[in-house]
Amino acid sequence: MVESIFYKRILLNHTLNKAIHNKKTLDDLLYEQYPSMNIKLFIKKLQNVMDQIVDKLYELDLTLNNDDDEDLIEIHLYSNLIGELHPLYKILEVIKRRNTSPSTIYIIEHLKNKFNISSDIFLVPSYKSTFMFQEVYSELRNKLMFSIDNCKELFPLNEERFSIVIYPFAYKNCVFTNVLAAHELAHFIEYEKRIVNDIAVTVILDPKKIDEIARIELRDNKLDLYQVWDSIVAQTNKLITNRIHNWLEELFCDLLALHLM
Repeated sequence: MVESIFYKRILLNHTLNKAIHNKKTLDDLLYEQYPSMNIKLFIKKLQNVMDQIVDKLYELDLTLNNDDDEDLIEIHLYSNLIGELHPLYKILEVIKRRNTSPSTIYIIEHLKNKFNISSDIFLVPSYKSTFMFQEVYSELRNKLMFSIDNCKELFPLNEERFSIVIYPFAYKNCVFTNVLAAHELAHFIEYEKRIVNDIAVTVILDPKKIDEIARIELRDNKLDLYQVWDSIVAQTNKLITNRIHNWLEELFCDLLALHLM
């Protein structure tokens, strides 16, 4: 019993120290200069989240006991959440330094005005070798949904979001950055306007082909035809629909990137 409470106390103190350190990081980030005031509003929301996590950990500190494993699960939950939030601080660190050429900033502002988009997007250099679009706001909202009490009020669905395009640091001062990033910028436009949804609904799947693919799934996995047939057909239909949607989105973004260039 003594070992159990001792382990919980060590884990709790470690998690609490991480949360307090993250609070200080956010306090420091709030006083930096950013290309958009929305970033500071976003940081204030993160401060609110971290304040709640610290309060929850202090409450746990007062109620720890030997017999209840739920408090251990809760400590792990907040520890993992703090770890998942950490990459956001790295992104904010890079955004404040404006590691983007003036021409790229101009292009982004032009695209936002042209397509009437109010959400923000920033280019973030990385040591990875790929370009990637990431919508930050919604992903964060999903992570916090079951952990933070006022998540829906902090991150309402209808609020302006912000996204990032991660690109290789080697391209920071390269004229080709604009060309290679165009596809990812197109993802940003598609994400905001949901244009592909209107295209995808025109695609009609052949039920016979769906059945053929479902039967292959049954055969390869040696499943019972009469027990799982409806489920396999539904899953196959969903899988193919999602794959078609993804490919339509990639093709649309290629076309839009060519148009932008």
